[in-house]
Amino acid sequence: MQGSPAFDHGVENQGLLGWNLAKKMAYAYEQIRSFRSSFAILVRDHGAMYVDGLTKSSS
Repeated sequence: MQGSPAFDHGVENQGLLGWNLAKKMAYAYEQIRSFRSSFAILVRDHGAMYVDGLTKSSS
């Protein structure tokens, strides 16, 4: 998975925010990265997923 251009561009300025805001910003970017990774897996493997009791459609 590729990095975030917004984070990569601003990482050198993160220290200017102070430790508390820098910590919150890093946490927010990690949450976004985690969502993007999970969504990429879901999109990639959606054809192999099915719910018990339902048949997989042929389309």
